[in-house]
Amino acid sequence: MPTDPARVAGQAPWTRDLARDVFPDPVTPFAWTLLAAPAETALRGAWARLAAALPPGPLWRLEGGRAWLSAAAAMALPSATGSALWLAGARPPAPAGLMARLQAGAAQRKAGAEAEAALARTAPVRERTLAWLARAHGLRWGQADLLQVMEELEPRAAEALEAYFLARAALPAALAAVDHALAGAAGGDQALSLYAGLAGAPTTELIAAVLSGDPRRIAPCGHRGPGEMRPDAARWGDSPGMAQVAAATQRLREPAQVAARRDEAERALLARLEPSRGRAFAAALAGGRAALTAADGAWDAVTAVMAAAQLWLSHAAVEALGAGLIAAPGQAVYLALEELKQVATGEWHGGRSGAVQEEMARRAAGLASPGGAASPAVPAVGVGAGAGEGPVHAPAAPQPVPPPGPAPGSVWCAEAADAGCAPFWPAAAAVVAWGGDPYAPGMVAARLAGVPAVSGGPALSGGRARVDAARGEVAAA
Repeated sequence: MPTDPARVAGQAPWTRDLARDVFPDPVTPFAWTLLAAPAETALRGAWARLAAALPPGPLWRLEGGRAWLSAAAAMALPSATGSALWLAGARPPAPAGLMARLQAGAAQRKAGAEAEAALARTAPVRERTLAWLARAHGLRWGQADLLQVMEELEPRAAEALEAYFLARAALPAALAAVDHALAGAAGGDQALSLYAGLAGAPTTELIAAVLSGDPRRIAPCGHRGPGEMRPDAARWGDSPGMAQVAAATQRLREPAQVAARRDEAERALLARLEPSRGRAFAAALAGGRAALTAADGAWDAVTAVMAAAQLWLSHAAVEALGAGLIAAPGQAVYLALEELKQVATGEWHGGRSGAVQEEMARRAAGLASPGGAASPAVPAVGVGAGAGEGPVHAPAAPQPVPPPGPAPGSVWCAEAADAGCAPFWPAAAAVVAWGGDPYAPGMVAARLAGVPAVSGGPALSGGRARVDAARGEVAAA
């Protein structure tokens, strides 16, 4: 089953898997109405490519400012592919019986081939999305530009999300193949070090750029940042003060050290394996690294769409102010996309604006404390190598790390680790994502950052914590 099935408002089980990444708390009206339809289209398209039949009805649900994914949708993929692909902890047991195993084998081969093809498509999707974002930044933002980008937001979101869902589905199987090749030969920390600092992964480039303190290096990845799936995020390219803090913070590990530890771990593991097993391990590792880089790249494309949406929203907010919908630009996140479209196209008229301010206040109050059941505790699983201990830093939305930022040596703890915060993690003692999804964007970023990281465990919000990734342990210190 998914890691955290829960019943929402008496309905069928829903899970926070995937939903906590695409729709971080609290989900504003603009974010929900921008992403819900593309996420529905993207997930159905991705699962159809992998021959997984999805249930009828909405796949995503919004409950009190918190988003959920249908648990049946999460299980449709592993059920259809005989565990070749799965989400988080949703891997099912192997089927019983010869015929069932033969059918599962065919499904696995077909799904595996499609997943490999999908991984190859993520780089072009990212390139197109980044080029589109660059064009948006270069617009004069007249009326025609506002309308053009408005029509492009949802199709771009659907394309990027489908690429991400496909890469995200393929990732667990690819990393499991590496673990299988190392069965009985790997020390815990060495196996967890194999993905740290991979060249070509967007998160690796982001960390190096921000730590350099050079605005020219930050610019190509400036669409990333804390709370990057929010339409009011603090993005690295627009927050020079935040970047300066990250660059100047005393670090526990440098990117060069992270890469050296990765290479040393790979050599040590190869030395333990006989030649035939060594070749199998090398092939599996290349596949695992390619899958991790592809998932990171697809996520980068998704965040670029949100950066473009934030740019569009800032200009649409000017129109909304003139129409009397909002009293300050920051209130634009409480408007639905359709409402902003009506303003942009001139369909909204002043006579409809009388009660809008009261409605904005009501919507803002409704998001103050997201509702819905919280994720239950799940077993801790080591993701990034090493161990660390320090004061707990529990980031809060929408800007988890406004300057001056957390103290060096902090243990970052949240339901979902924020991948946009990765440039702060070289100074962190450890990262813990208690929601329990080891393949989520933040956990991918933690692997790449080379920081001790654990998926699952207790939800700590204060005090001190001790984290041992190799043992999969998280405890109050």
